[in-house]
Amino acid sequence: MPEKQKTPIPRKPRRLVRKFMLALLTLAVLGPVLAATAVAYLQPKTWKAYTGRNAFPVRQNDGSTAMMAWEEPTRLPAPINGHVDEVISASMSADAKTLVLARRPKGGKADLFVSQFKRGAWSDPQPIITVNSDEFDEFEPAITLDGRHLLYSSDRPDGMGGYDIWVAPLTADGWGVPMNLGPRINSEFNERSPAMNVDKDKLYLSSDRPTFQAGETERRQFWQKLEQGEAAGNYEIFACDDIDLSKDANPLRDRKLREMIIAKLGGSKETEAAVKRALTWYAAGQEPDGRWDSAKHGGMAGQDIAATGFAALCFYGWGERHDKPGEYQDTLARAVEWLANESVKRKGNFAAGVSQGMYGQGIAAIALAEAYGITGDKRLEEPLKLAVQVILKAQQPDQGGWRYNPVPSDADTSVLGWQVMALHSARKAGISVPQTSFDLAAKWLDSAGTGEHGGLYGYQSKSAPSAPMTAEAMFARQLLGAKPSDPRQQESAAFLVSQAGVGKKGRKTNLPGPKSGSNFYHWYYGALAMYQHQGADWQTWNEALRPLLLARQTTEGDQAGSWPGGQWKRAGPLVSTAMATLALEVYYRYLPMYQMDEQGADAFRKSDDVIPGLELKPRPMRKTARQLLKIPLLARHIRALSSTGDEFGLTFSPGGDYVYFASNRLGGTGGYDLYRSRVVHYTPRDAAEAITTHVIQIPENAADPLNTLDDENSASLAGNGRTMIFSSNRSPDRAGSMNLYVTSLTPISPIQAALAFLNSIKWWLIGLLSGLIALIALILWWRNAENRNQASLLVKCLIGSAGLHAGILVLLSLWMIGEAMIVAKGDPMEIAIDADALASEKLSEAIREQVTEIETSPEPIHVVSDRAPTPMPTIDPVEIAPRVMAPTAVLIVPSEVQVEVAEVAVAEPKALPRPDVRQVQPIDFAADVDLELKPQETPQPNQAEQPEPEAAFALAPVEPKLSKPVDDAMKKLMTKIPLAPPNIVDVLIETDMPAP
Repeated sequence: MPEKQKTPIPRKPRRLVRKFMLALLTLAVLGPVLAATAVAYLQPKTWKAYTGRNAFPVRQNDGSTAMMAWEEPTRLPAPINGHVDEVISASMSADAKTLVLARRPKGGKADLFVSQFKRGAWSDPQPIITVNSDEFDEFEPAITLDGRHLLYSSDRPDGMGGYDIWVAPLTADGWGVPMNLGPRINSEFNERSPAMNVDKDKLYLSSDRPTFQAGETERRQFWQKLEQGEAAGNYEIFACDDIDLSKDANPLRDRKLREMIIAKLGGSKETEAAVKRALTWYAAGQEPDGRWDSAKHGGMAGQDIAATGFAALCFYGWGERHDKPGEYQDTLARAVEWLANESVKRKGNFAAGVSQGMYGQGIAAIALAEAYGITGDKRLEEPLKLAVQVILKAQQPDQGGWRYNPVPSDADTSVLGWQVMALHSARKAGISVPQTSFDLAAKWLDSAGTGEHGGLYGYQSKSAPSAPMTAEAMFARQLLGAKPSDPRQQESAAFLVSQAGVGKKGRKTNLPGPKSGSNFYHWYYGALAMYQHQGADWQTWNEALRPLLLARQTTEGDQAGSWPGGQWKRAGPLVSTAMATLALEVYYRYLPMYQMDEQGADAFRKSDDVIPGLELKPRPMRKTARQLLKIPLLARHIRALSSTGDEFGLTFSPGGDYVYFASNRLGGTGGYDLYRSRVVHYTPRDAAEAITTHVIQIPENAADPLNTLDDENSASLAGNGRTMIFSSNRSPDRAGSMNLYVTSLTPISPIQAALAFLNSIKWWLIGLLSGLIALIALILWWRNAENRNQASLLVKCLIGSAGLHAGILVLLSLWMIGEAMIVAKGDPMEIAIDADALASEKLSEAIREQVTEIETSPEPIHVVSDRAPTPMPTIDPVEIAPRVMAPTAVLIVPSEVQVEVAEVAVAEPKALPRPDVRQVQPIDFAADVDLELKPQETPQPNQAEQPEPEAAFALAPVEPKLSKPVDDAMKKLMTKIPLAPPNIVDVLIETDMPAP
């Protein structure tokens, strides 16, 4: 049977089928693209909600990560906004129930207000009376994560210069009296925008100080150029390590750091040794119940309260605490416990049944106030309040003074001084003390003052003024607010250093001398008053008293470390030793209250404000700032967050995984934008010991919806980082004032994440599909033999070239899509470490280790200043090209690191600068640090300080003079650093192990 032949399919239908299949494939490929384009055009909000969210990974409570995005910010309603005063900055507590905001009236000064979230709404903001001042700015608040402290920036004159960081503790009655954080954190430059990390042991701030390790001469030159507008002075982020805000803020009481500056303020190693001997003597003579027995040590019987209060003040003045480990912690803890129990048992009346008991009343109250103010120990609050009430009730209501007994009668200057100190200390510690009591005390001093200006004081009247009463009254006046320029204070100071004494029989001079009797009462108050007065009179007094105290201390036998009673034999060595010890501790027990330099450059203003509406003005460098120029600027520059613009308002998420800040750096959306930087907690796998490393990544713009064409700054995170408030002047006409806005994080669903991912690779998808379609079309064309036969050589070449390019496009698209998928599926918190970023941080760390234990010790709580302000420079936003690091990446074993080579940074010019900022020429920075150990040079007598070359403050290499252990560690390090691929990040090393 013949085989049946197949009927061939006509050529024309076959072509139609191929064309139909090709069209169907094209429609399947381009259909979703066209549909997505239609949705994006017709429903832009819907399209943005599903594909345009700026999602980022956020660590959850269980340790996992989830993609989240910020919602569209909304303006907070009245009473937060809508006030006549604009809100320039704010901070929200971690539980999102307390809001501290800074309001600034037009043409006025910024003040802090507090609002509580109750019943679904914010209460009317109330001013924080204990913090605000009439003549100075208080702004940029930051509530710590535990809610116990309020940090803020202010230009009040009690500080180091410019804007300083201040802290106010939370008390039962609200925010307490603020304290300056001192020269470990503040400097003669501006320090602003404070923020604590999650562990509350690092303080971050924004400052226009030098970013390099500047010496005394370089700092002076940098200051002068900044003050005169010759330096850019842009604000960058710095970090201060090992911060303890529960302490007060006088780092001069840090036992190692103060050694650098005691000589600058009038002390010496010999005075420190004398103080140490006295403390050892006190510790050996303490009774088992915690007190010191006055009669047992040769003093008046029944004066144990005064003796114990005096001893406790000596330990606190040295920097010891009863709540922290220390050499004399147990001694001090037992003393404070005894005083507190006595106060409760006596209902605060230490003077009852004690001869001349109001002396002991004031001294014990000062000790309790200092203990409570330094430590915040709540157990001491009630005993202190009881003691203060007794003092208030004992004040003479008409004359204003106090006498020996705890009931109003007559008065004298001697008893008054101790009570004024006690009330002032209590107020500084956060206890409510009526102003009328201080006004009455001033009334008594007016009645007891004589002389040409009323600056010479007698015991109970104007007659027979004496040096001890003048010294005591002079210090009391200082506590009440009198300034050194006050004619009465000038007269008192001149009287105390005069060589022609008046008063008690036998005294031929008011200035201490070799032939002077040991009048410790006179010397104690004279040291307090003259140190606060400063100037030439203080130098004269100190040079006379210091050798005298050193010479008269007992150095052998059972009484070694004490001072004999002298003219105060009845009080015994417990009291005389305390007065001598406190006089020698004055160099670091108190910062001088009056630190303003009377001379300085003329006021200089720049045209624009750093933050809209907030003007920085120039001020001369203050006296204390000039005295402390030899203290290193211990704050570390955080290079990963730096730019050629300004960085402000840094804040950490409560989870510690992100840090936000505001900057006007290049590439932003508008003026000041919010930026986000990831903080990765990293543990090296090959580390010999457990080490926690915090890696701060290069920041990225937080973008839409947070940033606009206007200014956004002062971000604050609450609610486990899920809620953000920030200030912005956004408005339809771009001319609005600053207002507070709130936004919250929302989870991104898998569909949204997938669509967002597709949206991020859409151009590669289009390239892939286009390449595939082109390849398929070319393959179909080539399969037709008729086409191949009829095509010329040129056509064939063009077809081959088109196929090759289409193939390359397909492969490139597949590779980029694959890379994007790897990144999307990987751990979003994983990151490599570039040890090159450790350079400046490790160098400053090594210097700090040679200088101090990095332990902030408290400032005396009964010293305050009320000086007139001097302005600080206004700094324009500076726009130059972003700084590009030339990394020298190395692998570091943190346990072996002491010092690292410094970075080399180069500025690149920007082709098209923004028209709304002034132009600054790019600068090349090079810090090739020579770490070779060099011998210290001994300065020659009367040798003038040689100034550095003109450009040294900014461009010259820094040559730190390190100790041999640091130099050896550096040489060891340089022999062990293998090269690793660069990755520009910043690394902050945190470790619990001791320094090598």
